[in-house]
Amino acid sequence: RCGTVTPAPLLMQVVRGLLSRARSKGKLYLIGTHDTTVACLLQALGGLWDGHWPHYGETVSVETYQSEEGRRFFRILRNHKIVHFPGCPPASPLCPLSVLEGFIASDPVLASEAYRQQRCEEVADLEDSAMSPRPPGPSQGRFFWLWTIMTFVLGCLLGRLLNTLKQQR
Repeated sequence: RCGTVTPAPLLMQVVRGLLSRARSKGKLYLIGTHDTTVACLLQALGGLWDGHWPHYGETVSVETYQSEEGRRFFRILRNHKIVHFPGCPPASPLCPLSVLEGFIASDPVLASEAYRQQRCEEVADLEDSAMSPRPPGPSQGRFFWLWTIMTFVLGCLLGRLLNTLKQQR
C-alpha cells in the first residue's frame, strides 16, 4: 500500500510505541523483525550499526523509564549491552526521551516519514473499510524477495549517506 525504501516506518512504529507506553501503564511493547530490518534500524538510529551482520536471535531493546518527577528517559541495548545514542550524555546509562524525539524531528527523512506514515494509515483505514484483504498469490513470491533485497540495500545506503552528511555538519 505505502511502500518505502527506508527503515523509517519501523523506527516510527518503535517511537510511537515508546511514546505511548511511556505515558501509559503498559510494561512491554514487542516488535519482531528479520536481520535485514535490524541492520537498517540500527543504521537509521544515528549509525548504531557497527557493520557486523545481525546474528540469529539478535535483540535491540529500547527501554523507557519515568522519574518520580515525571521526566521520561530511554536507553538502547543491543544484545543486552547498552549502546550510546548520539546526543545522550556519555557517562549516563539513561538519556532524556526528548533527545530521541529531537533526533526524529531533525532528520529530514524520518520527519517526513512521520507525516507520510500518518497519511498512509489514513488511506489504509479507508481501504480496509472498503475492501476485504486479498490472499497472496503464487506470482508474488519472486517480486517479494526482489523488493525485500532492494529495500534493504537502498535503506542501508540511504542511512549511511544521511549519517555521513550529519557528521560533515
